[in-house]
Amino acid sequence: MGLRLRLPCVNNSQAGFLGSDGSLSVGLSEIYGLSTASMHKLMNERAHGLFSSQAELCTRLDIGPNELEALIRAGALDALGDGYTRPERMRAAAIWARRRHSEVLAEGSLFHAGGVVPSLGLRRPPAAPEYDRRTQLLQEWGALGFVVSAHPLALYADTIRKSQVTPACELSAQLGRRVCLVGWQVTQKPVRTKTASRCCFYPLKTPPQSMKR
Repeated sequence: MGLRLRLPCVNNSQAGFLGSDGSLSVGLSEIYGLSTASMHKLMNERAHGLFSSQAELCTRLDIGPNELEALIRAGALDALGDGYTRPERMRAAAIWARRRHSEVLAEGSLFHAGGVVPSLGLRRPPAAPEYDRRTQLLQEWGALGFVVSAHPLALYADTIRKSQVTPACELSAQLGRRVCLVGWQVTQKPVRTKTASRCCFYPLKTPPQSMKR
């Protein structure tokens, strides 16, 4: 179809999938660990202005630490302007969770009269390099249940490269031979032949060439 799949984003995503300009953005409702109430509060709050940083998001929303971490793992904060890597975001989330807890103990409530979480004096977390590609993809898988930033078989790229895999484009040259074919099952279609025998078609999405060499 030629569509580009995009990660969810706290500033742009809707509850469900949204198609625009040849791309399909993952909806916030796909993020495991983000409650429906927090999702709607996030969308309502950004109507008053987009989030410029993770610290601002924490200040404006009463969102639990686990939900914040779910947003980070899903890549929903990647486009914020603070320039944090995901490890830095996780560190900032841990610092914020501790200060948030201390605020509750000290004041008995997180809320000002206007119902907004007060600023907790968040500072930039200690610098940390970005996660490697596999770790990022595993986080996406855990947060969304599927991979967005790469072919799903990218998680198994090393295993595929070490295997004697025959590319689908070369199958016609392998007639009568046993081959190993790797692909991601898209669907299945059970049918019966003219002799009433059962068979099943399994359309496969084969991995990119870069995984096969």
